[in-house]
Order: sequence, then structure tokens, then C-alpha cells
Amino acid sequence: MSRSPRSLNIPLGLLVQASPHYSANSPTVQSLSKDDRFIPSPTKGNIPPIGASSSWLVWHSRSTRTTTTMLLDTSSIPGYTIYRDEDTGSFSNDAVAVAPGRPVHPLDSLSLEEIPIAAKLMRKHAHPKQLKFNCITLREPRKAEYAAFKERRGPRPDRRAFAIVLVRGAAETIEAVVNLTSGVVEQW
Repeated sequence: MSRSPRSLNIPLGLLVQASPHYSANSPTVQSLSKDDRFIPSPTKGNIPPIGASSSWLVWHSRSTRTTTTMLLDTSSIPGYTIYRDEDTGSFSNDAVAVAPGRPVHPLDSLSLEEIPIAAKLMRKHAHPKQLKFNCITLREPRKAEYAAFKERRGPRPDRRAFAIVLVRGAAETIEAVVNLTSGVVEQW
């Protein structure tokens, strides 16, 4: 018995979370048919479940008869706002100043203020190279350091960010650690 591939009706412009294995260049994406359905290749399996990956794709239909294209959507992720840093190429030391307020718990996710600070510090460290960030996330403190803080035997651990950095125009990937408290790149 032959099994036909599962399809999903997608209205034009709808934001769809898809696996990185399903991309515009992937052989598993055949096309959007005339009734706007995503059809995976029968040999590659079914459409991945929503929430299975980290890449967000949006489908737009161009009104030509022969082509339907998939464009990466970087402006309309529901529930999120994308902040663009209009980098002028100048670097200043004020990037280390985190917004005042209540003290941040050492295991809290990076705040909206800390992520651009980490990016600026890494750009400053790598200047004049052009960087692209795959991810910027919290680098949790060492277990002993956190345990001492929790038991009130030690100081509050420094906030650190971990990043996977791609150098534009080069086949270079870097794993970096930035100390947000002191404003230095500790590992490059």
C-alpha cells in the first residue's frame, strides 16, 4: 500500500516553524502547490511538528505562474519584537552599563538590554571583522560559584553570555564567552 505524503494547508503570509532540514534549498521541499500546501518529499518523512526547531519560516506567494518562493521572515514572529542595532562602527565603553533595577538572578535568561551589550563587546573585540551571531545566550555560572552565592558564602556570580559567532566572508565559526559584569571577552 502506497502512502501519500502528509500535507499542511498554509495561508499566504502565515508564520510557520519548521525544522532546519526543511529549507528553501532542501530537496525535501518540493514546492507550494496552487492551493498553497507544503508537501514534504515522501522519502524524507512527514512535516516536523510545530515547536521542533528554532528556525522560523514564512511562506509568501509571488504571483508568477511558475514560481512560488519561501522567504525568511525576520520581522513578524508572534510574541517577539526584533531589535536591530544600528551599528555606526564606533564603540564606546557605555555598552557595559546594564539598565538599573532589581538585581538579576544569576540563572535568569539574558535580558533585552544584555544581548545587544554582548554583541557590541564581541564586535569591538573582533573589529574590523564583520560578525553574524548564530545565538547569544546565558553562560551559567560554575556550580561551586553558584552554590557559594546561594548559601550566602560568596559574591554574586558575574553575568556571562555565550555566543556562537560566524565571521562574514570567511569559513570561521567561533564560540565566545563575554563577561557582562566586567565588559570583557573572556574566551574567543
